[in-house]
Amino acid sequence: MATPDFSQRRRHIRQKKQLQLLRRLWQFLTVSALTALLLWCSQWQEWYLRSPEQVVVLGNRYIPAPQLQAVIPVSYPQSIFQIDPQAIATHLRTVAPVEQVVVSRSVLPARLTVEIKERLPVAVSSRQGRVGFLDKDGVWLPQTSYPSTIPIPALTVLEPSDRPIPYWTQLYSQLLNSPVPIQQVDARHLQNLILVTELGIIHCGSYRPEVFTAQLQAIANLRQLPSTIDRQIISFYDLRDPTAPIAQTTKSQR
Repeated sequence: MATPDFSQRRRHIRQKKQLQLLRRLWQFLTVSALTALLLWCSQWQEWYLRSPEQVVVLGNRYIPAPQLQAVIPVSYPQSIFQIDPQAIATHLRTVAPVEQVVVSRSVLPARLTVEIKERLPVAVSSRQGRVGFLDKDGVWLPQTSYPSTIPIPALTVLEPSDRPIPYWTQLYSQLLNSPVPIQQVDARHLQNLILVTELGIIHCGSYRPEVFTAQLQAIANLRQLPSTIDRQIISFYDLRDPTAPIAQTTKSQR
């Protein structure tokens, strides 16, 4: 009575092993087919970037698209799957005058879309003998970073020993609201911020945000000086105390 049971178990075990073998064979064939398909797809010519024309630049106002396309680290031809959008965005922020970059890729057709926000120059400033621009955040970029057609800012900034002005962002936001156009900001000496305006040279002393707004208004009040005053003999206006402006003339002692 035990023999049939034993033969049945052996047959059952043999069938189970055959099923496992078939399952493994099917899995192997499936993985191989998928691998071959992916390999074929990766080599499909329609999924390759072959020229900078396949890179679409959006959001640029002053920087020509070819200028940005030229610095994108892509080796043509290159599979769209080999491109890292985040790496391209990081690279562009370091080599181009842009503050925000979003890079996306599409497969059919193969294309890169680069959406940027430019750093717009708000002041002319030189560092290490090179002429460049400052943006609203105080980021300095050489003039060669921009096309020659970009509008040149009316404001000139003299920085302390080729270093950024630590309070530039707040200072610039206040300058935007100045009732008198500021032509030049001389911040080379931390103890005395000097402004050049159409009314003359203004000494403000150490920059204090809470006082600077009043100093700007005091500059506007200089328009009300009597016409009998000869402005030609005024070397500068001392507005360290905006409530008591002092006109320093060439005939007086500092």
